[in-house]
Amino acid sequence: VVVKIGDFGLVKLPESTMTSMYTELKGSLNDPDLIHVGFANYEMCHETYAITRLCYFILTGRTNIEKQKEGAIKRFWNKGTSTDRSVRFTSVDEIMQAVRAITEGNK
Repeated sequence: VVVKIGDFGLVKLPESTMTSMYTELKGSLNDPDLIHVGFANYEMCHETYAITRLCYFILTGRTNIEKQKEGAIKRFWNKGTSTDRSVRFTSVDEIMQAVRAITEGNK
């Protein structure tokens, strides 16, 4: 699985003059928690939330988790989108390892 993420200016870097922390939330895969915490408090866990959702779609062809059976893919979703941000993936490398484990387990 190859994932390419495009940055359309939605990540707000405090030191950049090209972005503003005060624009509205955009994107369908963004962590809904960003509405409450704001871009000024944007962290890696918000990024990994969106990447988890994207990888889930690539792995299953679905955006809805309702009918997903218990197993590795559902555990992947639950970890990456947990409301407890301390439980989420902490890096893209960690997500890649989890995706590899899922895809290699399905061979």
